[in-house]
Formats: sequence, C-alpha cells, structure tokens
Amino acid sequence: IKKSQIAAEAATSIHAYLDKNIKLLKTHVLWQKDNDDNFQLNCQVAIENFLFQKLHKTLWKLICDTESDKDVDEKIQMLQFISHEHLDIPSCSSSSDAWSVALDALRFVDAQWSPTSKLVLLVEAYRGVTVALCAEELPGADDSLPAIILAI
Repeated sequence: IKKSQIAAEAATSIHAYLDKNIKLLKTHVLWQKDNDDNFQLNCQVAIENFLFQKLHKTLWKLICDTESDKDVDEKIQMLQFISHEHLDIPSCSSSSDAWSVALDALRFVDAQWSPTSKLVLLVEAYRGVTVALCAEELPGADDSLPAIILAI
C-alpha cells in the first residue's frame, strides 16, 4: 500500500469522525437550540484542533516529503530579490499595515493544527493583500495573484 493511499484513507476516516461527532454534539441537549453556522464551525475547529494535534506526528509521516520541501524552500530563497516593481504591483505607502496583517497571517499558518484554522488564516492573508493593493474596487486575479506571490 502506498503512502498516498494510506493518507487518503486516513483523511476519509478523519472526516467521517468529525462529521459524526459534530452531528452528535448538535443532538445533545445543551446545543440543540444552537442552529447557526457558527456553532458547527466552532465545533469543527475545536475538534479538528484537538484531533490534528494528537495525530500530527502520525499524519506528518504519511505526507512529509522533505526532499520536495527543501527544493521549494531553495527556490523561494532564490526569489527573495523580487519586489513589487518586478510584479507590476502598485506601491501604496498607506498599505503597510495591511501588508503586515497579510504577512503575519501567512507566518502563523504553520502553527495551526486545524485545516479550517489554516484556511481562515489564508483568507485573512488574502484580505490583507486585497486592502494593501489600495484598489477602489476588489482586485481581480491579475492584480491579486502577483501580490499573493510577493507575500509568500
């Protein structure tokens, strides 16, 4: 059995476990009246954080590819000279706070256990980049993609 197959089976099992427990919590007397989406999201994040914290070492062995990670790190390091001018991103002095929010969110992604928490931070980073672009309208992919690349 390949690592990828074991990882896929583990993901299926984890999703089934999460779904089962969230449904179980919703039927409990304490939370029957909480019918909003925040309840499900909060439960999912809490259970995911606990579960992935406990399973991290085991799951990491299934998906870790240190050779590929080193290659990506080296390529990113070689691109450190790139600035906003290289990517045709307009400079905006008032956006430094927004860039800080985006970069802080990206830096904190790896510290999260829950996939949902990681995605929330990626959305926060994207929002920070969007604000940093100083556009009066929401930027399209032609504007936001280079900015995300620069942030990474």
